[in-house]
Amino acid sequence: DDGEVGVPNMRILLQPGDISTVSNEDGEYSVFASPGQYTIQQEVTGTTWVPTCSTTINLNIAGIGGQFCGNNFPDTASCALPDLRTDIIVTDHRIGFENLLAINYKNVGSQTATNVILTVKFGDDVIPLESSIPWTSTNGGDRIWELENVGIGESVTIYITDSISTEVEIGDNVLLEASIYGNENDCDITDNTRTNETAARGALDPNDIAVNPEGYIENDQELIYKIRFQNIGNATVSTVRIEDVLPEGLDINTLQIGLVSHNYRFEREGENKLVWIFENIDMPDSLTNEAASHGFISFKIKPNLGLEDGKIIENNALIFFDNTAPLRTNTVVNIIGKEPSRNFITEQLHIFPNPMSEQSTIEIVPFEQKEVNIIRLSIYDLVGKKLYEKYSLAETKLLINKGKLPSGYFIVNALGENGKVYSGKLLIE
Repeated sequence: DDGEVGVPNMRILLQPGDISTVSNEDGEYSVFASPGQYTIQQEVTGTTWVPTCSTTINLNIAGIGGQFCGNNFPDTASCALPDLRTDIIVTDHRIGFENLLAINYKNVGSQTATNVILTVKFGDDVIPLESSIPWTSTNGGDRIWELENVGIGESVTIYITDSISTEVEIGDNVLLEASIYGNENDCDITDNTRTNETAARGALDPNDIAVNPEGYIENDQELIYKIRFQNIGNATVSTVRIEDVLPEGLDINTLQIGLVSHNYRFEREGENKLVWIFENIDMPDSLTNEAASHGFISFKIKPNLGLEDGKIIENNALIFFDNTAPLRTNTVVNIIGKEPSRNFITEQLHIFPNPMSEQSTIEIVPFEQKEVNIIRLSIYDLVGKKLYEKYSLAETKLLINKGKLPSGYFIVNALGENGKVYSGKLLIE
């Protein structure tokens, strides 16, 4: 009815043809379909909202070009409380640049949340400069927003400009944490706190894809994908289109659309092609307005249950700026199963110089003599504690600095793009 809130991330299915989409943050959905007779249904999974009654909509599309509106589904809350959620997305943490951080908070419950407090822990590595909604107070590295009441269906994104401490080195992990709580009990407290861990970077391709976690995962582990785009041309971009053909092994029924930087239209083409369309985005080029030249999308999804150990899931995306040729992002890799035990196969992982005094180069030299890119590098002490990690890589040779690493013997693991782990010993002087 008029005035009621929309429910996001509801899957909508048209038959015949298995045409499906998901509702956006306002509960709206749209699809394109050829003329014919259709039924429309919503599929409810993993949500605090359930159908008020069993509803199937019958729709006759008589010709091309028509619009068929008002095909709504009545839902009701299964929990009569607020349900506060928060999320964090970072365009990237680049050393030497100002970076854009987005913090979203929302109430997807059925009651207003009162006296709501949002806290973001920036730690020692991130220096917040300004915020689209000013914070109320500070406590060390924390920034605190006193939001008062958050209404049913209310969703707000706060954009924060930050910089990275000069003490941070390229490859160091930068950790952020956001949490939100009100006076009332919450339908689901597991999503009241969200952390974001991103490797600090120097120069990089501004159009890329990242996944968290990367590398080895459990069969039922949720993956969070982020696709970043930036206009590095010399003119304003009117339309951006992002296409991601999901790889075999991901369960489309678990898809949840996350934070997105600009207004968009979402479509699903075929069984596994996801499309985000940013019309009239008017994105300036990086020389005209560097901060406003960035954008991003994010989504969550789980693997299919029952995948065998060793199954590799690779994902990349295409980014279209107006009518130019598409840009293909890097590829991120996940492997189902537990990471193999670390074997010291030094003839396959070349570390030089070794011992390290200031820096060393690491290279995979497999028996088959084929070049293998390193996509993740980890360094452990001899009792198994992780001291260093770099990920989202695509390097045949990787230079690492001693930095804050202590002296002694260490174990180095390099995950190759082929899904294999190569190990070696490193002595740091």
